[in-house]
Amino acid sequence: MKFFILILLAFFVATLGGKDYYAILGIKKNASSSDIKKAYRKLALKYHPDKNPEKEEWAQDKFAEVGEAYEVLSDEENRRIYDQVGEEGLKNGGGGPGGPGGPGGAHTFTFQGGNPFKVFEEFFGGSGGGGASFSFGGNAGGGSPFNFGGGGMPGQGGGGFGGGHPQQQQQQQRQQPMEDLYSKSSGIRHFTSKKLPSASSRNFWIVEFYSPTCGHCKAFKPTYESLREKLDGLVRLGAVNCQKEAEVCRERGVKGYPTIQLVVDGEWIDYKGERSVPSLHSFAINNLPESSLHITNLVREEGVNAFLQSSSSSSSPSAIITTSKFETSPLLKSLAYYFRSSIPIGEVRGGNTKLERVLGVPSSSEKSSLLVVCGSNLEDRVLFEGEMKHDTISSFLKGFEDGKKCKKIRKEGRKVRLEEKKRVRGLLMDEESEEVRAIKSSSMRVKGMRNLLKSLGETCEGCLEASDFQKKLIEMIDEFKT
Repeated sequence: MKFFILILLAFFVATLGGKDYYAILGIKKNASSSDIKKAYRKLALKYHPDKNPEKEEWAQDKFAEVGEAYEVLSDEENRRIYDQVGEEGLKNGGGGPGGPGGPGGAHTFTFQGGNPFKVFEEFFGGSGGGGASFSFGGNAGGGSPFNFGGGGMPGQGGGGFGGGHPQQQQQQQRQQPMEDLYSKSSGIRHFTSKKLPSASSRNFWIVEFYSPTCGHCKAFKPTYESLREKLDGLVRLGAVNCQKEAEVCRERGVKGYPTIQLVVDGEWIDYKGERSVPSLHSFAINNLPESSLHITNLVREEGVNAFLQSSSSSSSPSAIITTSKFETSPLLKSLAYYFRSSIPIGEVRGGNTKLERVLGVPSSSEKSSLLVVCGSNLEDRVLFEGEMKHDTISSFLKGFEDGKKCKKIRKEGRKVRLEEKKRVRGLLMDEESEEVRAIKSSSMRVKGMRNLLKSLGETCEGCLEASDFQKKLIEMIDEFKT
């Protein structure tokens, strides 16, 4: 009967499968606690990413694997359950023969927040005695120093990396540097679990996950700060200190430092390339959303009118930018995303001179123009006169978001148009005025007649020839007399 139970148990473990933690550490299944610690110490130092700058991704995976194996096998209860039900059984609450929890009741294993560096720091920093310091050489920035608590290996007396009481370990953990790498004046924002970029964020974000003790992170700092200047507001830069926000780093799947992710519309995109400003800049720009998502392409005058009339209210602002380019710039993509819920943005591309005349802006062959139109009347507009940079333009557009500025502009516009209407009406009621004589003698051009009708708030439906506009104006002159 006993032999049958052993056979059944072995079959169950084989069925569950999972990682072979003994093989990962290169030890036998009857290895002692001392053997496990020696194996981890050797492999953790061998695979630490800072010691393998030329194959860092491979080292990070191996380093994490070794850390997980050590964390399971160095704990008597975890090791007992693993031996009985395997990796999957251990992580699923120790489920195995006899129901959830297996023999001996429920037990849930949780790796150190998914953070092998925390296991490493606890192992080498968990001793009493004087401070011992050692560093990995040959990495970016000339070496990555790690300061540990001195003494011997954890759980053992004597030199090397020391053991010690749990209270001593906790005290030394608190003494480890927790300071943020980036100051407030750097322009790089530190995120916490309470505030992270999401789908509701107005900006695109690049986020660096780091540890203050990480040599690569310190070496990367000047590059990250230069990247912020290069992006110039198109994409914002943030950071998470994983010593302070271990749970955040675990949730984001951080396995090594620094880890870099881009956040676009709530989606977190891993960066796997070279840690250089050009490479990171290209990564950010190439992952911005397509222009069609937040920008209306304006080609004809009818399209402009439809775009303006789609405003949610008569005082709602709309922004239009003109450009000689045929592709939407990263600047406009970023601005359109920022104002996607408050100000519709249209784009006139490819040097469309006809529309530029309609909008009353200079030719885009000379410079791009940006104007804000309040409501559907193009006359109620404000031309942007500042530098075409993200922060300058966004500051200008923010002034229109609450609608108050547009209400004032429309009110002033109505007053001006009313006075102009009275003036033109007076001219047309005077038979001796130059305007009336020019209309009746057919010497006024179509543009002049169209402007007179516009000032009166009138249109000439179906008018094509000069005679059509002349007839419409003469009818109005006769009406004014009566």
